[in-house]
Amino acid sequence: MNRMQRNTPLDLHRQQGAILLVGLVVLLLMTIIGVAVMDGNAMGERMAGNYRERQIAFQAAEAALREGERLVLATNGWQGLVADDCTNGYCTARKLDAAYAASIGIDDCANANNLEDRWVDIAGCTGSLNVWSNAARHRVYSNTVINEVSTQARYIVELVGNFIEPPNDITTCPDPLVADICPDVFRVTALGTGGADTTRVVLQSTIRKPL
Repeated sequence: MNRMQRNTPLDLHRQQGAILLVGLVVLLLMTIIGVAVMDGNAMGERMAGNYRERQIAFQAAEAALREGERLVLATNGWQGLVADDCTNGYCTARKLDAAYAASIGIDDCANANNLEDRWVDIAGCTGSLNVWSNAARHRVYSNTVINEVSTQARYIVELVGNFIEPPNDITTCPDPLVADICPDVFRVTALGTGGADTTRVVLQSTIRKPL
């Protein structure tokens, strides 16, 4: 004779407790998955925003770089324009600076003979011209207004040397700071920013100016 097994109130209570526990575990897992998905979406949005900022800064720097290159080709008499202090954004290269010889081997910013590359801004450094933060020592991109940037792109032009090729040699073109029969070589450095000044892109190009 078969006996029918009946659940007691205690058994039902235990089953309900187990179901509740399983439900809480499932809810916890779903919550963790949901938070992870939200964090992933937020990170993706931040990465997309940072990429866009960098692209804006890159395009601004490139526009300023091209303007500087056009300026090099369209301007004559550069030896009378460039200066060691980068007045108006027209610079002698670091190695053409009158103080370069005394700066060789000196890396200490506090040393009076320290001399940094023109495009390097180091606040409080005696050898840095801080061209990007000094309006008198850089040029501002002027072709069009770039609306998405916090600050309009800036650039400097450096005279870096002569382009010497046969039959000329160092004896016929000894000093880049003196106009001669050898083409001049320039370096253009441009700084672009995004929607915030903290996003920065620096581009450089070297260009030979035909005689």
